[in-house]
Amino acid sequence: MTQRAGTPRRGPNVLQRHGQGIDEILEQCDIIALVINLSDATHRLIGAELLARMKRSAVLINLSRGAVIDQDALVAALTGRISGAGFK
Repeated sequence: MTQRAGTPRRGPNVLQRHGQGIDEILEQCDIIALVINLSDATHRLIGAELLARMKRSAVLINLSRGAVIDQDALVAALTGRISGAGFK
């Protein structure tokens, strides 16, 4: 299993990671854990477009505030796009 880690950079693109874009991370990882603060920049950060980039076997774990994920998009993704989701 390949492990990837990163922290959001400050600035307009909070999805930029240490040398990797979020698309590459979502397409490769089996488990994605969100641990970020809720702000205007991260509100509904994970929506339908990003959920569609995840592997079908992926599990999304949200350790952040619920509003970081678009709940309607997550429900749609759970009906066949991704394998599962967990919340704190």
